[in-house]
Amino acid sequence: MYGLPQQAVADALEDIRAALALRPQHISHYQLTLEPGTVFFHRPPTLPSDDDTWRMQIECQQALAASGFMQYEISAYARENRRCIHNLNYWQFGDYVGIGAGAHGKLTDTDSGAITRTARLRQPRQYLESIEAGVAELTRVTIPSTDLPFEFMLNALRLPSGFSSQQFVSRTGEALDSIKPILEEASKRGLDGSVGGRFARLSADRTWASVPQRPSGNVSARAFGADPSRIAAPSCKSSVIRHLPLCTAPAAL
Repeated sequence: MYGLPQQAVADALEDIRAALALRPQHISHYQLTLEPGTVFFHRPPTLPSDDDTWRMQIECQQALAASGFMQYEISAYARENRRCIHNLNYWQFGDYVGIGAGAHGKLTDTDSGAITRTARLRQPRQYLESIEAGVAELTRVTIPSTDLPFEFMLNALRLPSGFSSQQFVSRTGEALDSIKPILEEASKRGLDGSVGGRFARLSADRTWASVPQRPSGNVSARAFGADPSRIAAPSCKSSVIRHLPLCTAPAAL
């Protein structure tokens, strides 16, 4: 992680070098943010400046690239043919089953096409007690069709490779025309582009975003017809709920 309390740019780079020395095949590299409901949020430590944090991101990305790690998702780097299939399923808006305390799931009804997010009890003790009582609680929320385009984009645009029109239709059940005006507006603002039938976010210099860039603006959830208060995150990265992920995704502690 980078952007940690009292961390300097040199410290962040040293952490990357230490990780590379272990000869891993995959590295997740997150920026720390102070999420509501956490101890850090209520008693915030002193964090590096935005400029220093930005330098950490760029210089660490360069160090990873120099060591053969390709960035295939906002915070994920892997050697060739070592991308995490588990993570890619999330970002490609696939289905998954949530098992255990605090686990979240996403399921698509093959008959109706309805997409439902599920959540288990968060506290392990409460979860175990519910299992023992035979009344395991499972919260189910069906995603309104008006929210599906944003939920899809929230995930798919984490990938530099973006998404195809076929992927959007097959994963949401919605026609690409339903978001055509928004895609055109984003393209005018230099936030995304398309080539070979794929749509992806653009970097600040309007080239394909092989690495995240400082955002020049955000396309909000409401731009895709979604209500941000109802959007559910697929994992702990809740800070990207309200805007499309055009910069590095934070990690919650």
